[in-house]
Amino acid sequence: MKRLIIFCLLVFSFLSVPSPALAWNGAGHMTTGAIAYRELQQNDPSAVERVIELLQANPEAERLWRSQLEQVEASEQGQLLFMLATRWSDDIRGDERYDRPQWHYINFPYKPDTEPESDTIEEPDPENILTGYAQNLDVLTGNADKSE
Repeated sequence: MKRLIIFCLLVFSFLSVPSPALAWNGAGHMTTGAIAYRELQQNDPSAVERVIELLQANPEAERLWRSQLEQVEASEQGQLLFMLATRWSDDIRGDERYDRPQWHYINFPYKPDTEPESDTIEEPDPENILTGYAQNLDVLTGNADKSE
């Protein structure tokens, strides 16, 4: 009986520990999209319209999102489109036309003071989350072609 109680406690302890690896799966990304939609809807509705217009011009919108958008009321399609778009980089992973894995991170160089001066430090890849963000912000706020 004692062994059963210990076993059950161990299983319960293992199952109650949160798994950070699951934090940014599709549902996590989509939650962020819903929050962004609501924030923009309250603070800058014209930005919501512009983003929706751009997302609808996405060359893969039909293939990736149409069937899901058709399942909700028209009044909810904007928010759902935001939510689906947050998964875009995961949905197109491996597609040479769109995949930009470097836009997910940046590796800043670090060299401890104890390292000799002769050690070389690699600069960050010029394609990174900061340059990707800037490029996407230019598209959103500028006059770039919608499909861009």
